[in-house]
Amino acid sequence: VKVFVEGPGLGEKTAKSTHYLDNRGFHPVWTTGSVKDAKAAFEFEVSEPELSTLVLQVWENDPVIDDFIVECFVPLPMLRDGLRAFPLIDSKGCTVQGSLLLVKTMLNPM
Repeated sequence: VKVFVEGPGLGEKTAKSTHYLDNRGFHPVWTTGSVKDAKAAFEFEVSEPELSTLVLQVWENDPVIDDFIVECFVPLPMLRDGLRAFPLIDSKGCTVQGSLLLVKTMLNPM
């Protein structure tokens, strides 16, 4: 999973990626490192959250080229602390039925 925040003064430079696990099929788990570290945690410092968006993208890990699978966009003003289920959309902008990304969020005001 590739995670970044888009907004004034931000963008691809904030991009962070999780580690992948092989052969997880329909129950994928993303991590920031080893299999023992089963939780990915990222921090972003955002100066203008009212104009920024959290972007989560799922990519296929391929030896030749990584293929885009799905993504979601969350405006930061709508984001709340806690466990959140984000619906995923494909490259055509269509919601992928039954497909969610479960994310725990914690917001710290600056």
